[in-house]
Amino acid sequence: MAVDRHLSDVFLDVTGIKAIFFGLESGFLLMKYLVVAPVAAWDWWRVLLLSALALLGWTWADWSGYSQKRAMARDLVRRQPRIEKNRELLWARVKKKWH
Repeated sequence: MAVDRHLSDVFLDVTGIKAIFFGLESGFLLMKYLVVAPVAAWDWWRVLLLSALALLGWTWADWSGYSQKRAMARDLVRRQPRIEKNRELLWARVKKKWH
């Protein structure tokens, strides 16, 4: 059984993008705090922009149900082999009874 993929999965992994935003943001904040060029010359709003984008992404993911869809797809992928195995075992028992 194939698991339907959400359109966002095909083009980009939103969770990975948000993690990259926060990783860059952490580096930028550290560079701004330690007054490392060129980030030290930037305004604070520019430094905090990546955090705002990641927060927006997480808000969208929760609002749209994207997070829940991903969790359900992961569960289905994890459960499917067990379901198929049990189905085969049950069918084997039924066939054995008939013969």
